Amino acid sequence: MAKKINICITGGHLTPALAVIDEIARVHADWEILFIGRTQEYEEIKKRNIQFYAITTGKLQTFTTLLKFPVGFVQSFWYVLRGFPTAVITFGGYISFPVALCAWLLGIPIIIHEQTHTLGRANRFLLPFVSYCLLSYENTRFAPNTSFVTGIPLRKEILHPSKTLSFLVPPRLPIIYITGGSTGAVSMNEFIFPIISSLVSHAVVIHQTGAPSIEKAKEIKKTLPKNIQSRYIPIPYIPSVDVGWIMHHMSLIVGRSGGNTVAETAMVHKPAVFIPLPWSGQNEQEQNARWYERTGLAYVANQSKDTSENILTKILLFLEQKKKSSSTKEIRDLSATNIIAYIELLIANNEK
Repeated sequence: MAKKINICITGGHLTPALAVIDEIARVHADWEILFIGRTQEYEEIKKRNIQFYAITTGKLQTFTTLLKFPVGFVQSFWYVLRGFPTAVITFGGYISFPVALCAWLLGIPIIIHEQTHTLGRANRFLLPFVSYCLLSYENTRFAPNTSFVTGIPLRKEILHPSKTLSFLVPPRLPIIYITGGSTGAVSMNEFIFPIISSLVSHAVVIHQTGAPSIEKAKEIKKTLPKNIQSRYIPIPYIPSVDVGWIMHHMSLIVGRSGGNTVAETAMVHKPAVFIPLPWSGQNEQEQNARWYERTGLAYVANQSKDTSENILTKILLFLEQKKKSSSTKEIRDLSATNIIAYIELLIANNEK
């Protein structure tokens, strides 16, 4: 009787994890998957009928955040011991560190995947303990020579978008998609709120605000002229199926420049105004944005130095140009398949 395969997936970057989960479900329906992450990821994971465990841990930065690490370590050890997976696959971020460390202590092999142009802090700390280090891009900073480039996994909803949207959008107008990621970005929202009234004079604005900013966004909507209020659509969280439709129908994206956001924008070849997270680790969001800027399709703003009015000018310029480009050959839509190939190789080697 064949040994049952059980894969544990964890990490701070949800969208590539979802891409790999969906591909596993397609090609290895007999494999079991468990996900260890943060509470805000629960809804997306449970949609896929996957076992979900939430942990509380801290970033590997300050003394205060490190105080949370023992809690996350104990939780992770219990969940990993309980599920005892065949392998652990991590997608970066502080949430992955205690899970992977516990897996190593229990003799469970680990694969890490990096989504940005610089190997993140958690992934660098984990290097001595992993079987494979997988990368999204060639020449990733701090990556060892033994790494393998798989590309960055893109959600199936981006590769094969829905033909419909779950909410109504005024027709015959360009669409601007504003997003700070699945949890929103409060400081970026505050940067954008002053120009919403100007933006809706030219386009429909779909704004993924995150929960902390949604009430303010609703108040701003109420102040807009009645005849154009419907053009501003603030939503705390937009599910992947709707994001796929939006990404393919939008004229422009305005947002943070995490690895997945930039990769998905490149995949659909759309203009972007990126506002990198000022305090992202190793300045990784700035590097992601600059990579796409070289295609001529992006403007990279500085949240500390730029003004809301300057951002408005750049957005309107892109709307006028309506440029598209296909010069993004580094993006690979077979990335999830490539990652699964390494999981299969790892399992095969461990069975010898």
